[in-house]
Amino acid sequence: MKYSLIFTFWTAACTFLFAQHSSSLKGNVNWNQFDKKVPNSGVLSNNKLLHFEGAVWSFQCQAPLLIQALKLGSATVSDIKLIDLNTKIIGPSSILPTLKNDQFLIQVTHSKSGNENNTLVEILPLRLRNGMIEGLLDYELSYNLSSIALPTTPPPPFTKNSVLEKGLIYKIAIDKEGVYKLDKSFIQNNLTQDLSSINPKNIRIFTNGGGMLPESNSAPRVDDLAEIAILVTGEADGVFNDQDAIYFYGKGPHSFSYATNGDLNYSKNIYSDYAYFFVKFDQTPGLRINSLPSNSTAEKVFEQNFVTIHHQKDLVNLLEHDPGNHGSGQRWFGEELSGTRVQSFGNEFTFDEILPDENVFIQAVVAGRCAQLSTFEIKSGNQTIGRINTPQVYYGTNNIYANPGSLSTSFKSPNDNLALSVNYLNTSVVSEGWLDYVQASAFTNLKYFNKPLLISHPDQVNFYSTGFNVLSSTVYQDLWNVTDPLNISGIKTDQIIPGGFNFQVLNNQARGRYVYFDRNDINLPNPKFIAKLENQNLHGLETADMLVVYHKNFKEEALRFAKHRSSFSGLNVVTVDVDQVANEFGGGVKDPSALRDMCRMLYSRAPSKFRYLLLFGDGSYDFRHVDTRTDDQNFVPTYETLESLSPIISYPSDDYFGLLDDSEGEGLRGGLEISIGRFVCRTNAEAQNIVDKVISYDTDPKCFEEWRLNMCFMADDEDGNIHLDQVEELSTLFQKSHPVYNQSKVYLDAYEQITTPGGERYPTVTKAISDDMFKGQLVYTYLGHGGPTSLTQERVLKSSDILDWDNQYKLPLMITATCTFNGFDDPSITNAGEEAIHSREKGAIALFSTVRAVYSDDNFLLTSSALKHLIEQQNGSYLTLGETLRKAKNENSSTGILENSRKFMLFGDPAQNLALPKHTLAVTSINDKSISAVPDTFSSLQTVKVSGYIAQHNGDKLGNFNGKLYINIFDKPSKLTTRGNDKGSYPRDYYVQKNTIFKGIAAIKNGEWEFSFIIPKDINYSLGQGKMSLYATDEKNTDAASYFEGFYIGGTSSDSLVDDKPPVVQLFMNDDKFVTGGITDENPKIYSKLSDDTGINISGSSIGHDILAVLDRDSRNPIILNSYFKSELNEFKKGEILYPLKDLSPGTHTLTLTAWDLSNNLGEATLEFQVKNSENPSIDHVYNFPNPFSTRTQFQFETNISGSDLEVQIRIQSISGKVVRTIGQKIKPNGFRIDNINWDGKDDFGNQLANGVYLYRVHVSSSEPSGSVKKSSDYQKLLILR
Repeated sequence: MKYSLIFTFWTAACTFLFAQHSSSLKGNVNWNQFDKKVPNSGVLSNNKLLHFEGAVWSFQCQAPLLIQALKLGSATVSDIKLIDLNTKIIGPSSILPTLKNDQFLIQVTHSKSGNENNTLVEILPLRLRNGMIEGLLDYELSYNLSSIALPTTPPPPFTKNSVLEKGLIYKIAIDKEGVYKLDKSFIQNNLTQDLSSINPKNIRIFTNGGGMLPESNSAPRVDDLAEIAILVTGEADGVFNDQDAIYFYGKGPHSFSYATNGDLNYSKNIYSDYAYFFVKFDQTPGLRINSLPSNSTAEKVFEQNFVTIHHQKDLVNLLEHDPGNHGSGQRWFGEELSGTRVQSFGNEFTFDEILPDENVFIQAVVAGRCAQLSTFEIKSGNQTIGRINTPQVYYGTNNIYANPGSLSTSFKSPNDNLALSVNYLNTSVVSEGWLDYVQASAFTNLKYFNKPLLISHPDQVNFYSTGFNVLSSTVYQDLWNVTDPLNISGIKTDQIIPGGFNFQVLNNQARGRYVYFDRNDINLPNPKFIAKLENQNLHGLETADMLVVYHKNFKEEALRFAKHRSSFSGLNVVTVDVDQVANEFGGGVKDPSALRDMCRMLYSRAPSKFRYLLLFGDGSYDFRHVDTRTDDQNFVPTYETLESLSPIISYPSDDYFGLLDDSEGEGLRGGLEISIGRFVCRTNAEAQNIVDKVISYDTDPKCFEEWRLNMCFMADDEDGNIHLDQVEELSTLFQKSHPVYNQSKVYLDAYEQITTPGGERYPTVTKAISDDMFKGQLVYTYLGHGGPTSLTQERVLKSSDILDWDNQYKLPLMITATCTFNGFDDPSITNAGEEAIHSREKGAIALFSTVRAVYSDDNFLLTSSALKHLIEQQNGSYLTLGETLRKAKNENSSTGILENSRKFMLFGDPAQNLALPKHTLAVTSINDKSISAVPDTFSSLQTVKVSGYIAQHNGDKLGNFNGKLYINIFDKPSKLTTRGNDKGSYPRDYYVQKNTIFKGIAAIKNGEWEFSFIIPKDINYSLGQGKMSLYATDEKNTDAASYFEGFYIGGTSSDSLVDDKPPVVQLFMNDDKFVTGGITDENPKIYSKLSDDTGINISGSSIGHDILAVLDRDSRNPIILNSYFKSELNEFKKGEILYPLKDLSPGTHTLTLTAWDLSNNLGEATLEFQVKNSENPSIDHVYNFPNPFSTRTQFQFETNISGSDLEVQIRIQSISGKVVRTIGQKIKPNGFRIDNINWDGKDDFGNQLANGVYLYRVHVSSSEPSGSVKKSSDYQKLLILR
């Protein structure tokens, strides 16, 4: 969104810009009055709330809002007015006590994206009238259209040459304000070993001034780094001698400003405990501090100093204390007062010669958590100087965790030591309290005490010129004006007065800051050495399609990803180390604004080019690794909200990096200019897994199968069916607009609910999800309750379930509109969403997911927008995942729902294209009749022939397309009904097209295809429209998809079919090498080969004629396998089934599989297998055949060791124990029986072994991220006999 202007006020009408012609929009509000459906999909309120159709609940207003979007093209809108045409009385004001307005209010957000202007109008359709709440029924929005552009300010200039581009550069750090010294010893030990070649005149120091970067894009800041003036003693001779030294002033990592009462306001840097400086050995002279004569006259001369002591320790993020929430936000607190109730500061607040008749200014901030009002006392010795009351806290997962309180007061102290303490008064109920900070500012004698003296006085603001009388027993020459830490100058100390000296400055009614010190003071501190830097110049980047910001731990994988995205997608991908971004844009600090500012630079230089930002590495709310109980996982920083005590409006958001217009940045307001994604990885193995999945998803021919047409919609239960209703609406709308995709629906209330000691559970839902993932899903969409480790209160999808998925080459996009499914910034846990992203060869390709608690109505709106754009084409190409979510967020960025939208993030590659088929297919004839004829009817036992070709979207045939066609013929949609399992659920009907009457695979040659099949006897005989789903792949790198509904299914055919032969059923485990009695692990797959003269019945329309698997003779829980049948190429009468079993117990199991042919003849097969616990690796049934042998034998064995690759080694030795031959192979097994390891009877040198008996054993090993597994078999005998 380029050149946005955000208005964030509530008003009855908004007017701006000049209008050229008027327009209007009429609408109505359909009140459901008191509906329980609204607030939070994580924890719904127990109160019935005001609601209307299409309402968006506003946390800010605590009321439902009506939102209207105005698509204006290149025009802009002004003079928006709301005309209330019809109203109704809702009820008394007590219904909504937070409502205060007596008018219907509107709020307007204007933005621009490319050449399009967008306006979102939020209407609060409630007002107070005579003690009653009145609701809007019918309304009209009138507005004027204009072609005048929205105002903007130009972006700041960015240099093209960073100071880090050339020269020897060293990074150093300071932790507080002061004067620092670099002597020869420090330089030799840390910066360079050889000073003989260094001209001290060319030593330069750079910084950005310290403190946090401003969040507002329009606020001034240092671009790159600024050189500061320094003092280098002894540099005149061009040699750095033993007594020479460098002196510089640093403000430190934190900032301060003057309050209106003259006190100092302190701003702690939440991103770093250090301010950084860059020492550069250059070829040109650097800036030096030159002492100038002081001003000749002064309006006011001060003999007092104003000194501030600030105590603040960041020890705890309070939301981290709440077991139901995550640490969040920018704000941390210090000492806990819950137990001790007193925090004393000893001598910390001791001033040098305090002036007892002057005010001492006290500031303090605390936080209290108590069910009633609680009180903190600030005391100086025994004197109470102020109290802080914190309001009561309403306990609850989504309520504010603690309430802050503050104090700003003053008193007079006769003592240098204020002896401050904070007392948390006892309450009648449990109470907890924390200190944020305490600050004291006092006037003292202006006197040098043999340590650097910082000089300031708040009353300088009242005068144009001021002076200071400094008491100093020895007058030293070093007095610096450090008011501007980037523009330091010296002041001569030659105006001697009794006991010291005087200096005057022209301050022009501004408060100044000065430092007086002795350069020979042996206590002047050295800075901390950080590192020698490689030269860099990110400012030299002119343009990029995509920016990848990585942590150094993931550099190799980031570069591998960039190479793929560049070659596969044709993008100009630039990769940068996050530390380089920090050095060049953040003064050395990993401040989120530094990364945002780099994105601004690229965007300002090429706004139509720069489109994607990928953050390669996990982030953390603990920017400085305060909490050492976990590892530091702030690899690539995110942005945290300033709000830190409310779990609803405290959250992380990477959207901050995409708000690039000049009026944006602060408060996360505005529209996204670029698409942003994040790879959540904490280890290099996780990073490798993610990149492997992306490359495979894009390029592996195994990914080109019919799963690309599958869409799963899942809905939670209870809450008055709100989630079910929303998901059903989403699926229905999507089916109407994109009928080529085949939907499955997993609605919890449609499944059997069971009661366990841990609560209500839906085990069949967990299985249904796992089964759908095994089949493969293009997109998985869920709305409902959730948390960091599972979906739904019944925990139907846990982290462990995701790790058990078997969906390699079939990775979905997961859209989870639920609470905190991926709170990635909490280093103490691994979220289920993170497991889905970085698990190896399974899980998801990307997530649209949430980082904190969200609201159900807002979720629905954003998900609806995302699904709308997901299949959208722009300039002939589908939108990427990043563009999809960017557009959806910008459509849902009005103030009322902004918080909710910001909590959704893309965890994945923003430049990733969804695996949408590229081309289409045309059905030309059915049973040799043109499809333009009257729709055909498919009847029971009828033979059907279908012909067609692969086509471009303009209809032209692709004559060079050769490959496979996957066919699914669906019977009519089935009507299903949910159960109403709970009080919050009620039965409702829904439809799904799930019964398949034919699945087949046909060959495509020169773009043309044809297939035949027989309609099974078991169909729904009532007449209704069927669906033909077609997916084609060239088995290389392209595909096509289409659907056809120009036929009906029902009735009985006149065709006769004589068939009394049952189908042939062959049954195995995993692959056809398995023999009954063999071994497996706990998660084997049913593998069956089926064939019949007429075909296999998979329709599922008749009770008892499904393909069924029964485990251990448990006929009450059969496994229905109809949808897992896959026919052979061009042979619909033969096919196979592959289905995963999970968590089988060790021991002997039996499996029976039954199948029916199209004439309902039954075929059956049974086998027995042994499950061996995978924690106890096993190698069984080892033998070689033939044995004895003369010239060749083959080794075979069974093992329960599973893995992507097995290292197999067979060692053959003589009877005496000498190893004569070692055979090694790397095998990627499909099953548990390993064969085809051949031996020619020769030793390791190729010599033929003598006749006789030899021993051998098998060694198997597997390396997985969870650890390596090794096992050796018992010795076996073989005989060579020639």
